[in-house]
Amino acid sequence: MCTGMVFALMAAALPLVESIVDSVFARRAGMATRYQSASYLADYHYWERDSRGRLLREETCRRRVYAGTGQTQVEFLEVTLNGRRVDGRNRERLIAALRRKGLVQDEAMMPFFRDTKHVYRYELLGEDTCLERSAWVLGFMPVRKSQQTVEGRAFIDKENYDVLAMEFRPAKLPWVCAGTKMKLWCAILVTVILFFRVSRAAGILMLPYIGWVSFASALNAGIWVLNR
Repeated sequence: MCTGMVFALMAAALPLVESIVDSVFARRAGMATRYQSASYLADYHYWERDSRGRLLREETCRRRVYAGTGQTQVEFLEVTLNGRRVDGRNRERLIAALRRKGLVQDEAMMPFFRDTKHVYRYELLGEDTCLERSAWVLGFMPVRKSQQTVEGRAFIDKENYDVLAMEFRPAKLPWVCAGTKMKLWCAILVTVILFFRVSRAAGILMLPYIGWVSFASALNAGIWVLNR
């Protein structure tokens, strides 16, 4: 009976998700037509955190966006790294990196922008409050992962279907240091064998080390497989 109720709830949520997504795209299309020659200020925040949630890097950018029928034009006004303003060549390098992370829609495939409706799958995660507005929380993930797609969640205004905020990460994460760990694992294995030849106790003491590196290598390989 419980399984039947779960399927019934999921089936009921599907039309609601489709209705919300259709309304968001209709809203954005209407605004694009209405404000073809308008410009607006937009702030972009990018955070990198470790597995424990500790902040490693924070990049922010304020830019002026010129909307139009053609390609979106963007003027970068201020860029900061870890709370400090960046100028000169470092500023240009940071802007280039932010572009690659989805800062400019024409160079990425962000959800809820033109021509990306069918690039993503959407699901209703619940309801919440964002910017003091009642909002739907929609999860999104790409149908096919690529370097230009992201996955995360969006807060949709219940009243007018504006996208209030989005939280996302790259859909295709890199295979981080797996090759280096495998080389390290081989070196440790050789060391363990040589230690056993000299002293059995010394070889046994090295076993936890190779066990930990084996686990870390398997974890990285699993992440790479999941993000292919």
